[in-house]
Amino acid sequence: MTRTSPPPFEVLPEIKLRTGNLPLVVQVNFPDFLLALEAHRLPGGILYKVLGVPDSNTANRVMDRVHAYRL
Repeated sequence: MTRTSPPPFEVLPEIKLRTGNLPLVVQVNFPDFLLALEAHRLPGGILYKVLGVPDSNTANRVMDRVHAYRL
C-alpha cells in the first residue's frame, strides 16, 4: 500500500502552522489559485508560483486583485 500526500497547495494552512515564519514557495495551477483567491483562502507569507496563466493581460488583472487581497 502506497501512502500519498495531498498537494501542498491543498494543505497550506497546516503547512504554515508547522513552518511559522519560514519563507515558503508553492506551485499551483492557475484555476486552483484563482478559486482560492476568490474564496479568500490564500494564507499570507507564501510566494505562489502560478502555472498555466493564460496570458499576460490575465496575469496583470489577477495581480491587481492579489494586491488588493486581504484576509
